[in-house]
Amino acid sequence: MTEFFLHYLWRYKAFEVKDLRTLSGDRVEVLFSGVYNTGGGPDFLNARLRIGNTLWVGHVEIHIKSSDWNRHLHQYDEHYKNVILHVVLDNDASIYLFNEGDLPVLSLRGRFDPEKWNTYKRWQKDSSAEIICDLDDSKFDAVLWTSWKDRLLVERMEQKCAVVWRILDECGGYWPEVLYRVLAMNFGFNRNAEAFDLLAGSLPFKLLRRYKNDLMTIEALLFGQAGFLEAQVDEEYFLKLKSEYAHLQAKHQLVSMNSSSWTFGGVRPSNFPTIRIAQFAALIHRSENLLAQILNEDNPLEMLRFFDIKVSHYWRGHFRFAGLSQHTSNHSLSSTFIENILMNTVAIILFSFGRFNHQQEHISKGMLIFEHCNPEQNSIIKKWKGRGPDNKSGADSQALIQLFKKYCSNKKCLDCAIGHQQLKQIKHDGTGYS
Repeated sequence: MTEFFLHYLWRYKAFEVKDLRTLSGDRVEVLFSGVYNTGGGPDFLNARLRIGNTLWVGHVEIHIKSSDWNRHLHQYDEHYKNVILHVVLDNDASIYLFNEGDLPVLSLRGRFDPEKWNTYKRWQKDSSAEIICDLDDSKFDAVLWTSWKDRLLVERMEQKCAVVWRILDECGGYWPEVLYRVLAMNFGFNRNAEAFDLLAGSLPFKLLRRYKNDLMTIEALLFGQAGFLEAQVDEEYFLKLKSEYAHLQAKHQLVSMNSSSWTFGGVRPSNFPTIRIAQFAALIHRSENLLAQILNEDNPLEMLRFFDIKVSHYWRGHFRFAGLSQHTSNHSLSSTFIENILMNTVAIILFSFGRFNHQQEHISKGMLIFEHCNPEQNSIIKKWKGRGPDNKSGADSQALIQLFKKYCSNKKCLDCAIGHQQLKQIKHDGTGYS
C-alpha cells in the first residue's frame, strides 16, 4: 500500500463512509475532504468534518501507519498544529498534537475493496502496455469523457502558453512578433521546429515587414539567414537571392545560421525545410496584419483563407536549390497543414492573448477552433484505437495526446478521470472487507 493510494481514497471518498468512527469511538462525518495539497504541510487543507457532535474545520494528514506521524516529527512542526484528523491504514502507535491522545485517528483498514488496490497495483507494475488501464468501449463513459476532454484540452493549451510567455518576454510584449515566432516553429514541425525558431529569432518580424511587398527580398532574407545561400549553385534565381542577401546582410548587420541546423533526412520532400521556408515567405508576403485578422475573425472556418498562399515560381519546380523536380506543384499549404496551423498556432495565440489580457472571448475562440478542425492522426492517436474515447475532432485528438503524455506515460492513473471511473466501478458485495 502507498500513501498516494490512501490520498486517492480520501480525496474521492472511495471507501465505506457509513458509520465512520475514530479509534476512540467518535462518529466521523466527512462534509468536505479538503483541498489536496501536493506541496509541503498536511495532505488536505481546510477540510470540514463533524467528529462526535462538533463541527471541525482544519487539515487532514494521511499515513500508512500512525507511527509515521512521530517518525516525521509532525508533533513539533507548527504547520501541523491545525490538523483535525489523522487518517491511517493501520494504527500502531499513540500520537498527539500537544498532549497524548489529543489528535483523533481514523483507520481505513477494512473500509475499501482490496480489489481497487490490486487493480491499481497491477496497472503500475504493467510495463508492457503503453495505456495500462483496462479501458474498452464497454467500460467507457461518454458523458465523463466530454468534461474530462475539456479539462485535458485546457491543460494542453496552458502548457503551450509557457512557450508563448517566453517568446512574449523576449519580444518585449510585441504580439505580432510572437505570432511570427510561433508560426515559424509550426512550419518546422517536430524535426525542424528548433531550426525555424532560431531563424525567426535571428530575423525580427519588424525587419521582414519592411520588405513584405517584395517576395524575392523576403526569400533572400529567410534563405540567407537559414544558411542555404552559402552553397555553390550556378542558377540565376539562386544567384539573385545570394546577391540580394549579401546587400541586406551588410545593411542590417545580420549573422546567418549554419545550414547544418536543418534536417532533410526522414522528411518527405513536401516538408523539406526549403519548401517550408518558401511557403513561410509567401505567407509573410501575402498577409496584411495577420494578428488583427485572427483577433477580429469569429468564424474559425473563415480563418482558413488567411493561409491560402502560393510559393514563388522557382519553388513550383524545385524541392531544394539546384536540381529541377520532375513534377511541378504550386506547393500551396494543404488543408491538413492549415488545420495544423489553426490548432497549434492560431488557437494557442488566441488563448494566450486572452489569458494575458483577461479577455474570455479570445480564450473561448481559441478553444472553439479545435472543435471545427479535423482530428489529428499520429502515432499517439493510433494507441487509442479501440480504447473508448472518440477521435472526431481536433479537440478529441489534442485531449488524447495530453492524456497519453501527461497521465498514461507517467502512470498517473489516480489523477485521471478515466482511471478513477474504472476503480469506482469496482463494487463490493455488502459483506464488508477483510
